[in-house]
Amino acid sequence: MGPIATAKNGQCAGVSLELFSGVVEVIYDCALDPNRWYEAVGMIAELCQCQYGALGVVDLENVRNELTFHVGVDDRFVRLYAEKYGAMNPHNAPLQLCP
Repeated sequence: MGPIATAKNGQCAGVSLELFSGVVEVIYDCALDPNRWYEAVGMIAELCQCQYGALGVVDLENVRNELTFHVGVDDRFVRLYAEKYGAMNPHNAPLQLCP
């Protein structure tokens, strides 16, 4: 078996099928209603047993956040990231070299 093994009780890495299916369902629902991304990010964070969760779209040409959904993250930090720290993200530089 690979790194993600399914237990005999139908759980994968301690996650119930119902919880995982619910997360997948709400992600699909976001295609019809983008406002559901806050719910989806919260459910993903819960699934991963994280206190915080964020999903963003970055405009690499202008190096700014276009769209951000977050849970458990202080709005002050989101503002600081958008204004100051986002430009320092080491993942952005290689992506800016792509056509």
